[in-house]
Amino acid sequence: MHIIVENNTINIELAGGEKLISCKSRITIQTEHILEVWSGVPDPRLEMPVLATSIPGVIKAGTYLTRNGKEFWFVKPDMGRYVTVELHEEAPYRRLVLGLNDGEDGFLTELGLAVNVPAEQSN
Repeated sequence: MHIIVENNTINIELAGGEKLISCKSRITIQTEHILEVWSGVPDPRLEMPVLATSIPGVIKAGTYLTRNGKEFWFVKPDMGRYVTVELHEEAPYRRLVLGLNDGEDGFLTELGLAVNVPAEQSN
């Protein structure tokens, strides 16, 4: 996964096998649609895969439909950090859940976004 910030837009580009398992090659989000960014993965909820791959304990990638709207997930257990990006209802997704490897979280700093740590993780 390669994340590029340009002109108030975040482009998440998926390559090779990432495209195949997530059924997506690029996601574009306007920075003004970001409501909150927090560290971690949300609790599971009632969801239906739309275009996605899910193998418990191995990968969860693609678009899921939940009661809150569409969500995009790309997480694997071997990724170093997980962030959840809550988005405005005008965005193409209501939530992005991303597993990031070392160095892939630079876009957060570039945008000046603070990553909130939920209370249960801060102890």
